[in-house]
Amino acid sequence: MVSLSVMAQTAEKRSVVIGSRTEKPKWCEADFYLSTALSPNAVQAGNRTVKIFGERLSEDEFRFAVFDRWGTIVYQSTSLESMATNGWDGRSITGAALVSGTYPYRLTAVDKSGKRFEKKGVITIIY
Repeated sequence: MVSLSVMAQTAEKRSVVIGSRTEKPKWCEADFYLSTALSPNAVQAGNRTVKIFGERLSEDEFRFAVFDRWGTIVYQSTSLESMATNGWDGRSITGAALVSGTYPYRLTAVDKSGKRFEKKGVITIIY
């Protein structure tokens, strides 16, 4: 919960509380994070995959898909747990390493409050 107080300045006192309201914080994209670049040959293991971080999303109806420039799905996962622990390593569905470049992705899920969620963006593979 966030408490908000509105202050006003008067001649007699520096500030007076005019009103107070308590609101639940609204959900924002910062409640989860998706890394958007990977380098399969990186020295640091954390840079070799794209992972999803945060506690906002639910496993229900989770789907993560990566596309090539022609719109063909080159990778997909329906497991939030797998994307949070293992991530995507830049390989296609067949296991072939994808070339350096940018790959559009689409993530659809339901958050823990039951609201549907969709995020689109681009993942960069760097060798």
